[in-house]
Amino acid sequence: MTRRIFWAIFSASFLIFLLGAVFCVYFLQKEFEKNLLLSMRNQAYSIKTILDSTSTKISEIKIPERLSVIEDDGEVAFDSVLQGVLESHSNRPEIIDAIKKGEGVSKRFSANLHQKTFYYALKLKDGKILRIASNRDNFVKIFLDSIFWWIGLFIFSIAVCLLLARVLSRLILSPLESLNLKNLSKSSVYEEFLPFLNKISQQEKTIQKQLKILRQKNQEFNTITQNMQECFILLDGDLKIISFNKMAKSIFKSLDHHKKLAEIFDHKEVLDTAFRALASKRCECDVSIDGAHYQILASGILDEEGGRKKSFKPRGVILFILDITEKKERENLRREFSANVSHELKTPLTSISGYAELLKNNLVQAGDVSEFGRKIENQAKRLLELINDIMKLSELDESKSDENIKERIDLFKSVESILEQLPTGGLQVDVKGHGEVYGVKTLIEDMIFNLCENAIKYNKKNGSIEIIITENSLSIQDSGIGISKENQKRVFERFFREDKSHSKRIEGTGLGLSIVKHIANLHQFDIKLKSKVGKGTKITISWKNEKGF
Repeated sequence: MTRRIFWAIFSASFLIFLLGAVFCVYFLQKEFEKNLLLSMRNQAYSIKTILDSTSTKISEIKIPERLSVIEDDGEVAFDSVLQGVLESHSNRPEIIDAIKKGEGVSKRFSANLHQKTFYYALKLKDGKILRIASNRDNFVKIFLDSIFWWIGLFIFSIAVCLLLARVLSRLILSPLESLNLKNLSKSSVYEEFLPFLNKISQQEKTIQKQLKILRQKNQEFNTITQNMQECFILLDGDLKIISFNKMAKSIFKSLDHHKKLAEIFDHKEVLDTAFRALASKRCECDVSIDGAHYQILASGILDEEGGRKKSFKPRGVILFILDITEKKERENLRREFSANVSHELKTPLTSISGYAELLKNNLVQAGDVSEFGRKIENQAKRLLELINDIMKLSELDESKSDENIKERIDLFKSVESILEQLPTGGLQVDVKGHGEVYGVKTLIEDMIFNLCENAIKYNKKNGSIEIIITENSLSIQDSGIGISKENQKRVFERFFREDKSHSKRIEGTGLGLSIVKHIANLHQFDIKLKSKVGKGTKITISWKNEKGF
């Protein structure tokens, strides 16, 4: 506080000095200009008297300033400094005023002399204009000649301001330094501080009440968390354990206060989720620990900071750990069903069998044999496509991205290559931007292929597709039929197709987006979907730059 008061007094006094010095220089300059113009006017009248009363020529008159004679049409008849033909001075303000009023004054930058100049013009008896010009640099020279005095005055003023600030700050703070907060009645302070001291006393009582409430809240918090069936772990900004409940201790025996999360969990997914939660609001991941499956929900504790532009500073992380072993087992059963259902796909096989039986029994006219063969081929292709997609999903369910070889992938080249394989059907396709991603090339290109294929399949006639690539995302937007709001969360489910009647007219297995989701999850990519019925759909795949990206 002493330092603040000291610098406040010093700044105020020094500012007053500077303002005084500036005004002093300003008024001195104005006075100098006034005297200069007065001197020029006296000189002009003296020269006019000489010229009007004697036969002296203007060239015979010698004065320190520049002397000129201008005709009434603006032509320069004589100039004591510049020789030769000069430009017309008819537009000069001092000449115009001298012609109209008999005399004129102006100051400006002289294009001939290349410096700021004062001008005084006086009309002679013969109608010509006598003009005297003087440089403004005279005042600057006077100022520079006395610059050491000004520097001395500047240093002296700083010393005086420092001394004044030191003395006044001590006088102001001496009663406060002797203040006894434990016994305010015996303290001798400014009367103006009495309300403030009373406020401190009231604040102390309020703080004691708040501490009591906080203890009660803390007790309630412990009661709730300790009786939760889920695991609860509270971490600080350095991911050190602050608190945990009984359930967490019963499952993770090595839990202890002030230990780092990395000392308890050696799973990269858990640590990555906790780190991401520090920068965002909520993250989650699934991990397997000792044969059991857990879902970890991480929520960042962020403090709001700043004024107009608010920012959030991470303070810690809350971890909720849910046992999802049973849920995982049910998912495994569904995966097994998806793997086995490929052997029991009856719809295309029934069609193939029926057409083949008709051909075998010669129940098809000769002209229709080709059409029946085409239908059998189409159903066989559909069956093969369905089996391939199911097998692809099964492989993705069982594989881990770390087991595959990852590499840098040029997204622009991959998109261009994929679009060459797909018939666009007259759609306008625009690819913008460049970027790279780190991952398994075959999987990444499968993901892009499915997204582009869907954008083409479910587009409108003469519609458009816009593909935007950045260093952190890939988005594909079409102008197609769109997806209703209630079904947007289900489009990534296996075999789900929104409009069954419409789906019959569009070939597909209903597994494309499910494959996309699995590939994205293996690479820890984020998927965002925006869609409006009749307007189109936009799917964005985003990632964080890693391994130098």
